[in-house]
Amino acid sequence: MALATSNGAMLQRVQPADCLLLLVDVQERLLPAMAECDHLLASNARLLRALGLFSIPLLVSEQYPQGLGKTAASLQALYGEDAEVCEKRCFSVADDDAFIEKINDKSRSTVLLSGIETHICVWQSARDLASRGYRVVVVGDATTSRSLRDHSCALSSMQQMGIEVVSVEMLLFDLQQTSEGEGFRLISKLVR
Repeated sequence: MALATSNGAMLQRVQPADCLLLLVDVQERLLPAMAECDHLLASNARLLRALGLFSIPLLVSEQYPQGLGKTAASLQALYGEDAEVCEKRCFSVADDDAFIEKINDKSRSTVLLSGIETHICVWQSARDLASRGYRVVVVGDATTSRSLRDHSCALSSMQQMGIEVVSVEMLLFDLQQTSEGEGFRLISKLVR
C-alpha cells in the first residue's frame, strides 16, 4: 500500500526486485577534489557489498574516462565483472540513449543513485530519470561534491522535486525489512 505525503509524493517500500543501483562517476582523478571522499568511498562500498544479498543489478557510469580515469579501484574490486560500465559525455545519464537502453533492459522501475558530483551528474540524472517515469532514490551519504554547500543544495533540490533521499543504512534496512535471517546479520556488520 502506498500513502501520499503532504507534497503528493508516494510513500512506498523499496523493493529489491524492482531496483537497480546506478553508481555515477566515482572516478580516480575526480576523487581528490571531493569533500569527504573517504566517507563517499566507504558508503558506496557498503552499498556494493549489500547488492548481492538482494540480487540488485549494478550499472556504472564513467564521465570521459580517458581524461578522468576509471572508477575507483577499491569499488571496482567489489563489483568485478558483475556490473555494466558505460562511458558517457553528458552530465545526465538520461541524455545518453545507450545508458537509457541499459536501464530499460533491466526492467526495473526504481533507480538507486549514488556517486559524484551530487549537484551536477547525480542531480541532473535524478531529475531526468524521474521525468521519464522512474522512481529515483538518491543515497545521500553515498554522494558528494567538491563543496558540501553544493552537495546540500542538490539534496534539498531533489527532495523538493519529490525525489527520495535516504542514507545507506536507511536503504539497507528497508530492503531487508526484517531482523530475521543471515541478511540482517550481514547488514548489521556492514553499517557498524
